[in-house]
Amino acid sequence: MRGPWAADWEQIVGCDLVPHLIPVGQSQWARRSTGATSVPDGAHFALSDGVGYVAPGGLLVVPPAAWRWHGWPRRSLYSPLSVAGIGEQGVGLWVRTLPTPDVRVQMPFSEIAAVEHHSDGPWWVIGVTGTSDRLLVRYREDGRTGAEQWIRCLRLRAALMPAPVPPAPFGVRGPRWGRDPKSFLLDPRDDVIWAGWRSRAHGAECQLVVTARELIIARSRPGRGRLGRRIARTLYVPRQALQDAGARAGCLRLRSAGTDVDVGLWSDRAADAASSWLNQVLGDRDCSGASSWQG
Repeated sequence: MRGPWAADWEQIVGCDLVPHLIPVGQSQWARRSTGATSVPDGAHFALSDGVGYVAPGGLLVVPPAAWRWHGWPRRSLYSPLSVAGIGEQGVGLWVRTLPTPDVRVQMPFSEIAAVEHHSDGPWWVIGVTGTSDRLLVRYREDGRTGAEQWIRCLRLRAALMPAPVPPAPFGVRGPRWGRDPKSFLLDPRDDVIWAGWRSRAHGAECQLVVTARELIIARSRPGRGRLGRRIARTLYVPRQALQDAGARAGCLRLRSAGTDVDVGLWSDRAADAASSWLNQVLGDRDCSGASSWQG
């Protein structure tokens, strides 16, 4: 499971420069805005101009962040202050970059292929993959509540068209690991069906959850050098955007909104099993219920 990409507005800097970029004591919590005046000057206007009017509740203020960049001694990846906004027509990201702060990403809801939430230690990442662009924000775990609320709002706007969910046969139960599949629902009245896989050898787990609005893929694996710490990644794919699914080189490859989205698993066998189940449920509409495979 690879980490999220680095955006073109992020920079790799020397660790000794970080205190000058992010003063000690400055809040690093991601927070939802309580009003247009609580965001940096110009951010709300610029986002509304690009993706349609953004209500204050659709703004997520993400303070600047920096942490050690893997494989680079005494180097950190620096992300400047940014504001993510959910507007009437789409989602956008305003970034305080030099020489002029500006909206660096904007995409209509119809072009959203997947919304990703990635956690690895104290740093968390929101990623939105679109047909021709990608939106990325990083934040500390302390700001998880506001960020999760913002992600839920985005999921609701991106997955507006409910579709039938094949019923599971009587008596079938889901996996005993991972989250309760019903906790993923955007509407508690929606139906849900799921399957689960895990690897004893790698300590990795994967859940596929199909709801009336989304395909959700939740994966986790042990973190290196962190006792009890797990690296988790959850992908939310709007049902109306999903076009195809297949297995390739240990990955579940989704075709969504005209874009390939790869979901790395621990083996070709796991990827084949996930692809087969997903095509059976969403392709043939002939679901055999929740299943599990352990390798």
